[in-house]
Amino acid sequence: MTIVILSSQAMREAVTRVIDRLRSLGFTAQVSQGAERTILLVQASAEALTQALAGMEGFERIQSLARPYRLAARELRPEGTLVSIDGLIVGAGRPVVVAGPASHFSQCLSSAFAERLRTAGADILRFGVYRAPSLLYATPQVDVEALGRLADLRRELSLPIAVAPLAAEDVPVLARVADLLIVGSEEAANRSLLQACGFVERPVVLVRGASALTDEWL
Repeated sequence: MTIVILSSQAMREAVTRVIDRLRSLGFTAQVSQGAERTILLVQASAEALTQALAGMEGFERIQSLARPYRLAARELRPEGTLVSIDGLIVGAGRPVVVAGPASHFSQCLSSAFAERLRTAGADILRFGVYRAPSLLYATPQVDVEALGRLADLRRELSLPIAVAPLAAEDVPVLARVADLLIVGSEEAANRSLLQACGFVERPVVLVRGASALTDEWL
């Protein structure tokens, strides 16, 4: 995997011509538009790309991607990443606080309790929405009433809501209400859950699994 860096002065037309040139040669470019420059991630050797783009307007240099993780690699986004959670910007320089009971407590699903969280400094409210299973090995089930109450709290307080899905089939249902999905360390190795989270248009907090290397997590 190779990074093509285009100069900060490159006009949009020049960027388009570079991308068209790569596509005409059979390469696929993943575009990352930063504040200072445009970066293309291309599956090709540095030598092939240097020959293909030499002399083109806007082309600055080729750089190899040393990291196995693409979305989190600083080479691709040196200025950092900003994530919007229902208008709340994460990554802008100030801490964002997610607070609330991770377990299911129906008595906490009240306007007064949520208001106290906000007064204490919570930016995002987190609540557990799974009923405790009646049997030891039973699968936890989403409490539909609790989910509806969360939707009401979201409207009343105008604060984003976070939930932690436990199963892939629950993700589409939870995403209709929640603004943020949290995948805990115990669920971080659940491939089907991770894929389901990737298919909904919601930001995801991915907690590093207990046995995962940092590179695997990123």
